[in-house]
Amino acid sequence: NAVANILDGGEGADRLVGGKGNDTYIVDNLGDVVVEEANEGLDTVKSSIDYSLTANVENLTLTGSGAINGTGNALNNLITGNGLANVLEGGAGVDTLIGGAGNDTYVVDLIVKGSGTKASVALEDTVVEKAGQGDDTLVLRMGTDAINAFTGKAAVTLGANLENLDASDTGNLNLSLTGNAGNNLIIGNLGDNTLNGGAGDDQLQAGAGGLNTLIGGLGADTMFGNSGKDTFKFNTLKELGLNDKQDVIHNFTSGIDQLDFSALKGYKLVQGGAFSGGAKELVYQVVGNDLVVYGTHNADKVADFSIKLVGIAELSVEDFSL
Repeated sequence: NAVANILDGGEGADRLVGGKGNDTYIVDNLGDVVVEEANEGLDTVKSSIDYSLTANVENLTLTGSGAINGTGNALNNLITGNGLANVLEGGAGVDTLIGGAGNDTYVVDLIVKGSGTKASVALEDTVVEKAGQGDDTLVLRMGTDAINAFTGKAAVTLGANLENLDASDTGNLNLSLTGNAGNNLIIGNLGDNTLNGGAGDDQLQAGAGGLNTLIGGLGADTMFGNSGKDTFKFNTLKELGLNDKQDVIHNFTSGIDQLDFSALKGYKLVQGGAFSGGAKELVYQVVGNDLVVYGTHNADKVADFSIKLVGIAELSVEDFSL
């Protein structure tokens, strides 16, 4: 009727038609159909199966004991997961996605406003995740037309209590992606990316192509280059560790990629694999199948930090930015 109703068809394939009130629909069958007219209350579907909101329904709450997925519509949706691993996708609109105890994936839209040099990109959806509730991933999406309208670099910072940031489905949009204080996985795209892990033991993966800058930040970080020109940048001594605390770099291509120590100011490369006794020196040595760069800050010939380059046998002076 015209007030707030709870409509539950039971186990069969049901047709549930609401009215003007704030209605709640119980969905438990793939054949269930929810019918709601525009501007007829603030309505909610509670679903124990994978479900995509039909038109004119605002909210979706996942129920039951299954790892199920929920998708919004063109409205501003509130989508809430259950206690298992859910994929929550708001779709169009400014959506709020709330996870639970499982390893949840949040699919959110990057919105372009304007075009050309005056364009800006915003992440308008809100993700709510509490501490200790699984290994959760933020997945960025954007349409091709929107990407072509933007010529700058969009910045996204991973919110609190989220572990992973995946931008691989955003084409060649130029991105600046930053992690949080946790141990993050950050995946770039085909554009020019700046990937910054922040604190924690992070894994950074550059996308194919593009001019990429990878900054591990604090912690023992693992960084993966790709087919583009990748720069691995070290900004402070606090970011650098020794041996089991060292940063590790995969897919480094000598003659194309660079190790950038310029922010440390005054370091120099010493050939021959041994420190000469001066302050702020860098050397490199082959260790097994890998190459390790060692650095000393003091004039004591003792390494203060190291960086492992996996599967590399040789470097040149041109591989260093000092």
